[in-house]
Amino acid sequence: MCGLLNLILAGVLLAACSNSEVNEPSDSVRSVPSITGARIAWDHSTLQQVSDPASPSNYNGYGRIKQLQDNSLIAIYESGGSIMSRKSTDEGKTWSNTVTVAEKPPGINMAVPDLLELKDGSLLAMYNPRPHAIDPSRKFGIRIRKSYDKGITWKDEQLLYEAGYQFENGCWEPAAVQLPNGEIQLFFANEGIYTSSSEQNISMLRSTDNGATWSANPEIVSFRPGSRDGMPVPLLLKGKSTVVFVIEDNGFTTFKPYTIRNTFSENWASTVGASGSNRSYALKDKLNDHIYAGAPYIAQLSTGETILSYQANATDGRTERNSVMMVAVGDENAAGFNRITEPFVIPVNGSGQWNSVCVLKDNSVVAVTSTRAFSASNRTEVWMIRGYIIDGNTIFVGRKTNSQINASITHDDKNLHFLAKVKDQHVIDNSDGVTFFIDAQNKSYEKPHTGIFSVSVSALGNVAVKEGKDGNWITFSHPEVVKVVSRPAPDGYTLEVSVPWSMLGGKPGAGARMGVNLQLSETETAGQVPIKEDATGCNANEPFSWLSEKIN
Repeated sequence: MCGLLNLILAGVLLAACSNSEVNEPSDSVRSVPSITGARIAWDHSTLQQVSDPASPSNYNGYGRIKQLQDNSLIAIYESGGSIMSRKSTDEGKTWSNTVTVAEKPPGINMAVPDLLELKDGSLLAMYNPRPHAIDPSRKFGIRIRKSYDKGITWKDEQLLYEAGYQFENGCWEPAAVQLPNGEIQLFFANEGIYTSSSEQNISMLRSTDNGATWSANPEIVSFRPGSRDGMPVPLLLKGKSTVVFVIEDNGFTTFKPYTIRNTFSENWASTVGASGSNRSYALKDKLNDHIYAGAPYIAQLSTGETILSYQANATDGRTERNSVMMVAVGDENAAGFNRITEPFVIPVNGSGQWNSVCVLKDNSVVAVTSTRAFSASNRTEVWMIRGYIIDGNTIFVGRKTNSQINASITHDDKNLHFLAKVKDQHVIDNSDGVTFFIDAQNKSYEKPHTGIFSVSVSALGNVAVKEGKDGNWITFSHPEVVKVVSRPAPDGYTLEVSVPWSMLGGKPGAGARMGVNLQLSETETAGQVPIKEDATGCNANEPFSWLSEKIN
């Protein structure tokens, strides 16, 4: 394909289409704005247990993973009422022996840990003592420990705050951030001061000496009267002189993710109340009131976009008890979160909760969940999976099974070319293959319609071409115009597909947007109904959702 020009995947680089870029529809099918921006493609082959498989506890959960300055990963989680940590030097493929961070004392569980690497290289672990043998001598609290050897040993435990001894007057879920000037701000949910109501605020403690000493009295940084701001996770926005933290806010029917923010100059001088610009609904599109969306977490890509995770019952008829992890992508200001994906494939009767996300130095994303779904012994365990940002060089599909596509797209004056390398250890002839969906003229229809095509190619190279029409796919009369080369490979097969611009309505002009989706069809055993998986965030029957390609 000499002289071909690369197409740049504009999911990252292309701004939202202007009205002039969206062609007007015909008949009853509407054009709608396309979904643009970075997307995360999850890789099923990276699914890995993080908690110790040899743990005797039936509950290992609330995992958090951080990448340290030396590039190693450290995980912290609760196990049987104690706080544990493990390390990895191969990006999570294998994990070291378990280290006890904080051991369970009599009558109290050590719970919901988080971790922060400080500027001096020490590690700050924070966690929440929760009494289960109720007695006035045992109270809910916020504690910390330090490690000065990258997590090998832990010492210098401190009690930073104590709430009541009863569950309804507790404190919960500490998490912290360190500012450029070295100050640590540690946030936690606090209902200890509301002994005559069920209200809860977000409180904050400060340290200016890397956690050696702390402010004595918590500052109330957010509070919605009559409600329960909860589960704060802070983030220092890159280049913004702003701290933002996400919370679950139940000021409505049920919990939803919200952001609370202050600039360095504001510095939490006043409490962020129920209204005002410093409290915002996190998602771009509001969820129905009855949908539960709690336990949020936040991180930021090296390119500036922000990542929000939360647990929800928004899919597959789930209940709140069976909620699972969802991950959304927002802008550099931690706003407008959309492009929602579900990292883990968990049955409807299962759950994946108390989740977190971590961005590695290569800009890939690690999602962490607590679930029984993958356990051989029906125990709650901490699991991770890697996700890749669609960056314009390749399109990756491979969340549902270990089979996966890595595809590149090029073009010349006459044809649009796809090169799809499919990893598949058990190729089932014509049952396995790839469907290439193309909206070359940026119709961005709400459903399939004229001028939008699907090209299905089996592993053997057999071709079927269809065109959209009034929401359906109609067989195209001249499939022979599409040229295909199929080659077997040691770990699967390769497809080279050339589609003439003349079939697609003509070659778009330089800088024009084109919608593209790839769908993997995978049959694990002969006779099985194929598992079909679209590119991340895409729906084969919603062309406006397809990835944005830009002719360069």
